[in-house]
Amino acid sequence: MPIPKVFDIIKDSVVRIKTQVQTTLGFEDYAQGSGFVYDHEGHILTNNHVIEDADKTIVTFTSGNITEATIVGADPYSDIAVIKVDLPSETLHPVVLGNSSNLIIGEPVVAIGNPFGLSDTITAGIVSQVERSLSAPGGYRVVDVIQLDAAINPGNSGGPLVNMIGEVVGMNTAIIEGSSGVGFAIPSETITRELPSLLATGKYAHSWLGISGNDINLDLAEAIELNYTYGVLIGEIVEGGPADIAGLMGGDRTETIGGNLYIVGGDVIVGINGLKVRNFDDLSVYLERNTRPGDTINLIIIRNHQKITKQVILGERPVP
Repeated sequence: MPIPKVFDIIKDSVVRIKTQVQTTLGFEDYAQGSGFVYDHEGHILTNNHVIEDADKTIVTFTSGNITEATIVGADPYSDIAVIKVDLPSETLHPVVLGNSSNLIIGEPVVAIGNPFGLSDTITAGIVSQVERSLSAPGGYRVVDVIQLDAAINPGNSGGPLVNMIGEVVGMNTAIIEGSSGVGFAIPSETITRELPSLLATGKYAHSWLGISGNDINLDLAEAIELNYTYGVLIGEIVEGGPADIAGLMGGDRTETIGGNLYIVGGDVIVGINGLKVRNFDDLSVYLERNTRPGDTINLIIIRNHQKITKQVILGERPVP
């Protein structure tokens, strides 16, 4: 569909979100962003960072309706939140969630939201890449993220990323500071996976391995005499965590290699459940897409130049 038609389909589903905090002088404005209506029960999706730490959340619709919302659930690790408004169902216009796994590099998309408080703004671009990652609390990464070149600015956070048939394929969430045309969106596949738990329990439990480490590169492979130029070198292991219980080994010393400081001497993960692990993002994406806490995985590791298999029972990622 042409862009004006896509906008016409989605515009009444997009809301402006303003949060306030309680101070000694009363409520004061704290943050602003965007969101979109998920269902006729009044559930609205937005970013966690839009509503985090708020004492009051105020939602404004294109119709002019302004109402306070309650927080239903939030996941800081994927930067997703669900809020709820109490309005007649006939006044709500839910979006259609598409399948982000069907996105094609170069596919046109539009972003709709309220940049700098400018309501009902649409920008257009293409999907620049998929399976990117962003920083998350606790040193973790938000994985499987969509990169786009449509203009994203403060206030766009939580608004929908829409394909050209009017389906929401992502949630606009971040930019690289100082960049031009490098924005990111949480894919609809992640939203769909987490929603049932967020609605039922208010949170989402992520699988947890309990390691930190580095991607194998050529310099690192040569320095530790590894016959692989891919994989994840385990640096540190959380004591009592799943990897520790399973008998995986972390590093025992630090070395400067190629101008960078590494913890070396630990196992190198090169496979998970029969699939190749090229880097830490591969490992993280697989865990996010395919596992839940309590699942058992088989890791292929290199230890003392020998390839062995270790079974690990995954835990639940600690609260940030």
